[in-house]
Amino acid sequence: MNCVRCASDEVNKNGILPSGWQRWRCLGCDKQFSEWGVRWTYTETFKNNVIDEYCHSSKTARQVIADYQISSATLVKRKKQHIDDCDVCA
Repeated sequence: MNCVRCASDEVNKNGILPSGWQRWRCLGCDKQFSEWGVRWTYTETFKNNVIDEYCHSSKTARQVIADYQISSATLVKRKKQHIDDCDVCA
C-alpha cells in the first residue's frame, strides 16, 4: 500500500470505517486515506493488457469489455491515449 499523496510506502493501518474499509495513515506526510480510494484505479499492467487485446489482437470491443469488465468509455479513453504513443496503430 502506498500513500495517495506522496507515494510513500511507509503507511500504517489507522482503523476501519463503518462500511468495513481499512483506513491508512502515511508516516511521511501524515495523510489519512481509505483503501477504497486506492482500489478503484487500474494498474499499468491491466491497462496494457486491455489495450493489447483490443488494438493488437482480433478481439472486438464488446469481447474486451466483457473479458475485463470495464466500461466502453474506459476502453475508448485508453485507446485514444494508446494511439498517440503507438507506432503500429498510427
